[in-house]
Amino acid sequence: MRAWLLTAVLGCSLAERAVQAEARARQLKEVTRSYEDQVKGKLVDAADVHLHQKEDYEKYMGNYHNGAKTQERLVHQLRRHLKKKHNRKTAQIQHILDAQLADLENETAAEDEDEEEDADEDEDEEVENNSPASEEEEEDYDEEDEEEERAEEESDGRPHRQIPDKETPQSNPSKKAPAMSL
Repeated sequence: MRAWLLTAVLGCSLAERAVQAEARARQLKEVTRSYEDQVKGKLVDAADVHLHQKEDYEKYMGNYHNGAKTQERLVHQLRRHLKKKHNRKTAQIQHILDAQLADLENETAAEDEDEEEDADEDEDEEVENNSPASEEEEEDYDEEDEEEERAEEESDGRPHRQIPDKETPQSNPSKKAPAMSL
């Protein structure tokens, strides 16, 4: 009875009213959606958001992976370049050292030959000089060496103790000192 009363008062049935309300809701939704499309952009549901985030992540990881590969390649190139440069420098240094060693060996060999020739000449002279006169000269050289040593000791400025010879007149007054000749 109420439905009848309402229909009489309002002029339409309850079913019609429900249909009208539904149409108004659809209209409002379309207007709202078109407004949001204009102002905010397309409406996106949760699945779209997830797919968009996944695409962004994959793009980021792809760039990251490509960057890491590029970096590894650059590091490899740099190491290879440094190794080649080091090997070239080492080879240059080794070449210089080998050349210097060869020069040194040549000089040493030449000096050794000169020394051997000098030694041979000295031996020849010694063989020739083994006469009695040369023995007297050797004694003279010994005396001169002793005099030079004494002169060096005196030049130091320190007092030096003299060791008396057995044949000097101080040690044995009965013997006469030999006459010195210059």
